[in-house]
Amino acid sequence: MSSSQTSTIQQCPRGLWTAHQRGLLKLENSEEKVTIKIYLPSCNIDKCYSEIAKLRLLEHSNVAEFLGIQNSESYFPAMVYNKPLRTLRHQYEKHSGQLNISNLLQEVTMGLQYLHRHGMVHMELNMNTVMLDSTGNIRLTGGCLPRKADLPGNQEQHISGDFVYLAPEVLRGDLYTASADAYSFGLLMFDMMSKTPAFDSQRKMSLDLFIKRINPKEMISLKTEQSNLSDDAIDIILRCLDISEESRPTLLNLQEQVEVLKTDQHAKVPSNLK
Repeated sequence: MSSSQTSTIQQCPRGLWTAHQRGLLKLENSEEKVTIKIYLPSCNIDKCYSEIAKLRLLEHSNVAEFLGIQNSESYFPAMVYNKPLRTLRHQYEKHSGQLNISNLLQEVTMGLQYLHRHGMVHMELNMNTVMLDSTGNIRLTGGCLPRKADLPGNQEQHISGDFVYLAPEVLRGDLYTASADAYSFGLLMFDMMSKTPAFDSQRKMSLDLFIKRINPKEMISLKTEQSNLSDDAIDIILRCLDISEESRPTLLNLQEQVEVLKTDQHAKVPSNLK
């Protein structure tokens, strides 16, 4: 397997611990375009054999097809997925027409449900890591066993950045579970429907201070007139952002609740993302 010469890790959409890069899978008589998910040094993962075994068995319309590991001398694993995929953010920025946000959110919930049923979690759920295929369907490449998040050691000197997408209990050292995916889904939904990103004014706060002060329902403006969100959307997001992980909805509950968002009001991309 070899990556495209025009692609570099620096140009790739990044999550907290991974980056996506397009590449070419060289077969005997042909080449196939693929997507490579690269684990960054910050992930501190040395072995992922159990995850690879699970990934090989996954088969769902909203989960990307896992082909194997890229042959590389790199210490960190690189997962290869079928077809060239684009990030949700890229689709928002480049798509000239309208996107059906409620349909996309439902596809995310269905993909996450499937991962959870197989004992896996996404762990990096945001607009830079949720992938779509050429037809505009969600194809999740996130899929790992529940584990503790690897956070920076010098949290006083590290800005919060995209760590804001992690649930409070995960930021405080607890295991990342399916409930943490529900929390991140609420923030993803906010980003897709709101005029400003979640925790916009807290992203430059030190990670240490953010963890101490985190109160999602107060830090995120969910007033209808300010955020351009409907009452139904606000209700779903608030349920996801509950401080108590036991009180958050399951992904099955979320799929049912997202059904109420199928109105023209929620089918348009916010103007700041066009």
